[in-house]
Amino acid sequence: MFLIDTMVLSEGFKPARDANAIAWLEASADKPLFLSVVTVGEIARGIRKIEDCEPQRAGQYRNWLDGVVADYDANILPLTVPIMKRWGILTFEIGNTAPDLLIAATALEHDLTLVTRNIRDYQNIGVKLLNPYDDRS
Repeated sequence: MFLIDTMVLSEGFKPARDANAIAWLEASADKPLFLSVVTVGEIARGIRKIEDCEPQRAGQYRNWLDGVVADYDANILPLTVPIMKRWGILTFEIGNTAPDLLIAATALEHDLTLVTRNIRDYQNIGVKLLNPYDDRS
C-alpha cells in the first residue's frame, strides 16, 4: 500500500508531466493509494499563494483539489495522536519540522510505502520509499 506525497499527486495536473510518474500512477490505479491530510493542506496553501495574481489558474487548481478530495475520500489519512508522537520524535532526531516529516510519520504509522521524488528528504528515518520518476521503480 502506498502514501502519495504532494509532488507526485500534483504530477497529474501539471501541463508538462513526467512520463515515468504518470505511468506509475496509471499502473497503480487498482492498488490502495492514500494521501495525508497534510498534502491537502500543502496544495491549498499553493492555491492561496497564486490566488491574487492568477485567479483563473487558482480556480482550476481548486476544482482539481476538490476532485482529488472526493476521489480519495476515505483514503485521506488524518493526523492522529500516534502520528504526532512519531513526528515529534522525528523532528527532534532530525532537527527539522517541515511538513514532509508529518507525511513520513503518517507513512511509518500506517506501514505504507511513501511515493515521492524527494528520496533524500526521507532517507535514514526508516520509511519505505518509492520514486516513480525513476524508470527503475
